[in-house]
Amino acid sequence: MKRNERSKPRIPIHFKRITAVLEFNLPESEGDPKATPGQTEKTMVRIVLRDLSTHGVGVYSATLLAKGLPIKLAFTYPVKITIPGKIMWSQEFNVNSHVLTDQAFPYRAGIEFTLASEEEKQSVANFYAQLAQDR
Repeated sequence: MKRNERSKPRIPIHFKRITAVLEFNLPESEGDPKATPGQTEKTMVRIVLRDLSTHGVGVYSATLLAKGLPIKLAFTYPVKITIPGKIMWSQEFNVNSHVLTDQAFPYRAGIEFTLASEEEKQSVANFYAQLAQDR
């Protein structure tokens, strides 16, 4: 066997990620001391599609998010949709890790979707169908 030949072929793995904007209001006791509590903040999050389900999503974030914090997760690709939810957990992630980007996302968070109507559920189902077609 030649030096740079593999003994076993690599298995092709489809790895897809998307970016979304997470919107939330600052809690009364947290955030930037210069910021006004209740002020709407936005932070970019990265999502690996294997972490996306009909009930919620795991995200990589540049911001540590408070457990129980109500949020809105806004996607612009492949269709524009905003999904309401709440933070179920948030923790520090490997700070030296960059999720296939130059920007660091040192935190991971779990979001549970809070879909109130059948219309919202159908919109999310349509969004998932668009993601599946775009492979």
